[in-house]
Amino acid sequence: MSEEPKNPETNPEGGQQSEEPVTFTDEQQAKIDELIGQQHAKWSKKFDQQHADFKQQLVDAQKQAEERAKMTAEQKA
Repeated sequence: MSEEPKNPETNPEGGQQSEEPVTFTDEQQAKIDELIGQQHAKWSKKFDQQHADFKQQLVDAQKQAEERAKMTAEQKA
């Protein structure tokens, strides 16, 4: 069996990396920075919402556990 490259589409030139540095114009770099900032804000908002949801689930689970404990204590009495 011959071993195939793991991801041949990634670099169609046969796996050799270009030694030339990539440069962007100031306008391109500003747009890249803007897009990164927008994506970061989107992910940050999503993360904050998920965090708030998980905290609420934790509070709800703790209340439910306390109610079960009270019910069990009342049944024993």
